Formats: sequence, structure tokens, C-alpha cells
Amino acid sequence: MISPRETEVIMLLANGLTHKEIATELYLSRHTINTHVKNIQHKLSAKNVAHMIWLAIKRDIITLEHTLV
Repeated sequence: MISPRETEVIMLLANGLTHKEIATELYLSRHTINTHVKNIQHKLSAKNVAHMIWLAIKRDIITLEHTLV
């Protein structure tokens, strides 16, 4: 199960933010963001970040409305 914080990280990644930008936005370290991303990838069995975002949308973890594009 994806936590609320992990969902927030996926939404920010889907909006094109870098790990450093996400860390600044959430007042966390880059190491913590990297750990969140690795954990999310593992939980979703994603091969990379793009695949992780696609799976998150497909599984209704995030919606296209969460993205700026």
C-alpha cells in the first residue's frame, strides 16, 4: 500500500520535479526522497520512474488532474 507521503512524491514526480526540488518542497533530504522513490518502485514493481508514474495513474493512486500538464 502506498502511503500518503509516497503519493505526494509520485504527484510531484509526475509534475516534472527533480528529487532535489521535491526534497525542498517537502522539507526533506534528497536521501529521504530517493528512499521513498525506491520504496514506491518496489511496491508497484516498476522498472523506472516513468513506469512508476504510469502504474500509479493506472491503479488510481494519482489522476491526470494531479499533474500540471
